[in-house]
Amino acid sequence: MSPHASPASSPAVAFAMAAMAIALKAKTREATLAARLDFARRALDFLPMFAEAPEALDATRRFLTEAERAPAEAGAAFLDFLATWPPAPDAPPAPVARTEEALTEIEAERPDEAATSPAPEFDWQRRADTGIG
Repeated sequence: MSPHASPASSPAVAFAMAAMAIALKAKTREATLAARLDFARRALDFLPMFAEAPEALDATRRFLTEAERAPAEAGAAFLDFLATWPPAPDAPPAPVARTEEALTEIEAERPDEAATSPAPEFDWQRRADTGIG
């Protein structure tokens, strides 16, 4: 097994994992030239997959082209692509929600603690110095 071989059974999943890693690094401006070149070399391992998924090749090419000039934007755009790209032939057709968006939705659905806390049972619970009421 080569040092870059993935334990994933699907080349699409292996590509998506490697792509997400470099995209997140770029988004945080931590994708060095060496890291981007390593990803480009690893992407060559996926050439057979790219023949069946030319959109993945186009997104990879755009990311590698833009990452030097605008790394955060290139990383975000690559993550957007990966969030909507089916990672396997049997993947559901609906786009996968990005983690940040999912967390935002969860936070929005979470009830306000003040609105759901029970009413004080005793007068001392209303005092400001107790931190309860």
